[in-house]
Amino acid sequence: MMAPAVLSRRACLTCLAASLVGFRAPSARAVRGAAELDAEYYLRSSLGLSAPSVASRTPKPPRTLDASTANVLLTAVTAQVAATVGESPESITATAVAQGPRLAIELDRALSSGLFSDGGYSMTNSLASTPLTNEFAFDLRLFALYSLIANGKIRREADRVTFINDLGDRLLSSMPSVIVPSTLNTSSIQSAAAGCRRLLEHLREVGYITAFQFDSEDADDALWAERSDLSTTLLRATLEEPAALRSALLLSQRAGGVSSDLAAPMLASYLRRACDADVLVSQYFVDEYRDNPRDYRPSQLIIEMTLIPSSLGTQ
Repeated sequence: MMAPAVLSRRACLTCLAASLVGFRAPSARAVRGAAELDAEYYLRSSLGLSAPSVASRTPKPPRTLDASTANVLLTAVTAQVAATVGESPESITATAVAQGPRLAIELDRALSSGLFSDGGYSMTNSLASTPLTNEFAFDLRLFALYSLIANGKIRREADRVTFINDLGDRLLSSMPSVIVPSTLNTSSIQSAAAGCRRLLEHLREVGYITAFQFDSEDADDALWAERSDLSTTLLRATLEEPAALRSALLLSQRAGGVSSDLAAPMLASYLRRACDADVLVSQYFVDEYRDNPRDYRPSQLIIEMTLIPSSLGTQ
């Protein structure tokens, strides 16, 4: 009794597939919506058809990071990873260097062919032997360091939060005192937002990001002074091309992976100190519109930070 229904559904899929797969290319001015793309990929999968390929492209030339800042940031990450896995920083560095050539292939694929592409390795020179002031080499070292704690090394959410908070404190303490003063104003959330902008501007100047936007429209000093449920505040930072973008994207696909972006833990640490607050952080990748969903090459990282007076807790 079920056969006719099955045949009917298959016939329907076949007809729809023919109309989508063999359909004349739309006008260049026409933009296909998400529903159309989802329908096409569902039908391709149902009929055993391969997804459209992703053409490799040469990534933009890497920018050069400030040498002192790159060293300070990587030293802080290495120390935190070492403390987490119970090894010396020297041992962690040696392991990360050894993994470099293998992970460079994975990172290069994300650079040249997108995250979900089956494209291969195209770089002629290995990033593993490139100075760490090179944006991509810096990202590769972060990828190697964070890979050491991915895939089950941090099993509990509480341990993940501890790692990020401790790392943020390490990173923040490595910043120049003119950027992060030892004494912070805990009475004004607007002052804290200004401090975040100052920190992001420093990261732009040293080459970690190319540009940023910081949204603090939700910040209200009067409401924050109440230290009540109404004091909860949302701050949002949009980072253009952070140096850790590719590794953060790749690590987001791994079980137990921790984002390798360094701006978010620094901002959260700053806000905890400046506002006496608990800070909940969410991160999102943003890419421009592309017809092929597998051609995924985000250029922005959005960091949303929800501030809750520490006296209220996060429960």
